[in-house]
Amino acid sequence: MNEKKLLASYKKLAARVNDLKIIERLIENIEYSRVTEDTFSLNKQLGTGVLDEIGEALESIRGQIQAVSDEIYPV
Repeated sequence: MNEKKLLASYKKLAARVNDLKIIERLIENIEYSRVTEDTFSLNKQLGTGVLDEIGEALESIRGQIQAVSDEIYPV
């Protein structure tokens, strides 16, 4: 793999790290509401479908990371 392709792979992975940070924040908010027993906030967050969105985002990130892995070292 040449340096240009490696840099492109790095950028893809860096973007996924940022996506994971956002997901982490969403999960932290949900956990905080649960721990503080803020049922209104917890129900509001869960009612928006945030868990489905988190799941879909994680599946997407997993696929993108696998694609980068395959580019770096094809099996």
